[in-house]
Amino acid sequence: MKVFLVSVCFLSFNACVQKNNVNEKNGLKQRSSMKTKDHLQTTQANIRSTDTTVSFSIDGLSSEGSEASVHYVNGRISTAKWSIFGETGQLFIEYKFLTDGTVKASEKKYEYKTDLTSVSSDSDMELISSFCCTLDTNGILRSKPNARGFVDVFAAFKKAVPFELKHLR
Repeated sequence: MKVFLVSVCFLSFNACVQKNNVNEKNGLKQRSSMKTKDHLQTTQANIRSTDTTVSFSIDGLSSEGSEASVHYVNGRISTAKWSIFGETGQLFIEYKFLTDGTVKASEKKYEYKTDLTSVSSDSDMELISSFCCTLDTNGILRSKPNARGFVDVFAAFKKAVPFELKHLR
């Protein structure tokens, strides 16, 4: 009789342990599949959003040239970093396009310490002026520049750079 009771207890205990192992395995599988499903949804969302950076050469402002590196998110312009090279210096402009239709602009104007052919690094330039302002996408100032020497070149930028990439929308 003792052997019978011990055997029943052992079998009951063993059955409970196996049942818990199966539930734990199923629970792990469920958690794993839920994690995979969430990851898949996140991945699909990331695939749908497109980030693209395009470089534009903008002519007519300087004989030494200018180049804008423009970043698009989902086919819409997001930021632009524009360098305008001159014989005596450089102008660096950064635009941040906000969803409310305004543009935050910052401009830094540098002069070369030596002649143009001897410039080899940023240390060969001196910051002359720096300012920030807000404008709308038509180029109309919404806030006054906080420095003299403001160079309004947004119209040339807007003419050369599309604000939307149609094939990515």
